[in-house]
Amino acid sequence: MIESLGLFDRKVAEELFAVHPEWQAFARAEDDCGENALIVSLRAPNPRIKEPLVITTEEQEVSVFFDMYHMHFNELNDGALSLAEKITSDQYSIVSFWRDAQCCGAGLYANSNIPSSNDEHPYANRIVIRSWSGEHDTELSCIGRD
Repeated sequence: MIESLGLFDRKVAEELFAVHPEWQAFARAEDDCGENALIVSLRAPNPRIKEPLVITTEEQEVSVFFDMYHMHFNELNDGALSLAEKITSDQYSIVSFWRDAQCCGAGLYANSNIPSSNDEHPYANRIVIRSWSGEHDTELSCIGRD
């Protein structure tokens, strides 16, 4: 599969699998404008997380997606690998802020520093915390300000 990837994508795959060879079992190549990009999909053990953590090299950038949060990077070692490891180590959680059924924002927080109010997103009336294992999951109600 690695041989079928574009040059940028192959470099990222080789760097990623040198650190996490076990993740290669969850990798595939996917067409990205005529060149194959790397897609790695890791299922969280948390049953509340419906979609996998995804690391992709589409559009010549490394992107990491998990729950309601995602980030884009120029290279794997530009923060993408660190982000994936923070999430899968269960030391960080995704905190999303909601106004009814609409997401107002999301962020990555150390489990020791998870917000308990909507000060960052005053419009929100609900805060949802999701972690890799589910151990840190919770939902908080708050008063949303218009």
